[in-house]
Amino acid sequence: MDSKAQEYFNHIEPAEEQADHGPSQSEIHTLKALLAGDLPVAEAARDLVSRTARSTDIYMMKNRFSKLQQLLINTAVHLPWTQLCIVDLLLVIRMLDPAEVQRRAVPEIVPFGDILSGLGGWGHRVCDTIGNYECRYLDQQVENSAEGPLGGSESEGNAAQQYAALVEFSARLTATRDPVVGDLAFVRRCASCVVRALDIDTDNRGRRRFGSEADLMASAHLCTLCPRRLLGRCKAGDTIEWFDGEAVSKGGGEVLWEGDVAKLSVERWEHWRERWRVLMEKGGLRDEVGRVVAGALGAMEAAGSPS
Repeated sequence: MDSKAQEYFNHIEPAEEQADHGPSQSEIHTLKALLAGDLPVAEAARDLVSRTARSTDIYMMKNRFSKLQQLLINTAVHLPWTQLCIVDLLLVIRMLDPAEVQRRAVPEIVPFGDILSGLGGWGHRVCDTIGNYECRYLDQQVENSAEGPLGGSESEGNAAQQYAALVEFSARLTATRDPVVGDLAFVRRCASCVVRALDIDTDNRGRRRFGSEADLMASAHLCTLCPRRLLGRCKAGDTIEWFDGEAVSKGGGEVLWEGDVAKLSVERWEHWRERWRVLMEKGGLRDEVGRVVAGALGAMEAAGSPS
C-alpha cells in the first residue's frame, strides 16, 4: 500500500470495538487487507459486517453499518484506485443473507430484507455524501473566484478532485445496474456537474467560476462509465435532483441550453453530445482531460441514438 493510502488510513480515528459507532480498528484492518490483495472479497464482506451483526439493538446495528458504509465511500473518494474493488465488495455485501446477520445479532429484530437498502439506507447515504462534497467544492469555487482549471489554493484543489472522484465512484456504482448498489438516483444527483461543464460557456473575459476542470472530469466520468443509464434517464424525462440555477446564473458565462436546465430529455442528451464535440474541436485541454473528454464522447456515441 502506497504512502498516500497509509496517510489516509492513519488519519481515521477508529472507534472502540464495543461502541455503537465506527468504523472500528478491525473494520479498517479488514478493508486494508482487502485492498492490499491479502483477503478475498467474500471473506472481507463477512468480516466487515460481523461487527454490525454483534449489535445488541437495532439502533446500534444501524449506526455501525452506516459508519461502515461511509468508510467505504470516503475510501473510494480519497483513494480512487480502490473504486473497482469497493464496488465488488458492495455487490457481495448486498447478497449476504440478512437472516444470518440477524441470528448473530438480536433475535427480535424485524427482518430488514436486503442489508444495504433495508438496514443501511445506501441510496440516501450516497446522495447525501455527493451533496456534501459538491457543496464544499462549489463554496470554495465561489470564495476564491478561481480563474484557473482547479483554482488557487491546495484545499480548493483537493475539494475539486474529491468531488470528481465521488462522481466517478457513483457512476461506477450505477454501471453495475444493480437496483440498490447502483441506485438510479445517483445519475440524477450527479448530473448537475454536466450542466456546469457543458451548458455554460465562459464569460467575456474567458473566466469560468463554474464549469471548471473538475466539472469536466466529473461529467466525463458520468458519460463514460454509465452512458446507457444516463440515456435512460434522459428518455424518461427525469429531473436533476439538485440544481442551483441561481448559483449558476451568478457564475458568469452564457447559458447554452435554452430549455429547462433542471430537466433531462433526449434533446438534452443530443445537446451534451454535441458540446463534447465542440470541446474536442476547440482544444486547449490538458492531455489527461482531453483523453477523458474523448472517452465521454465515444461512450455517448456508442450508447446509440436516443430515438
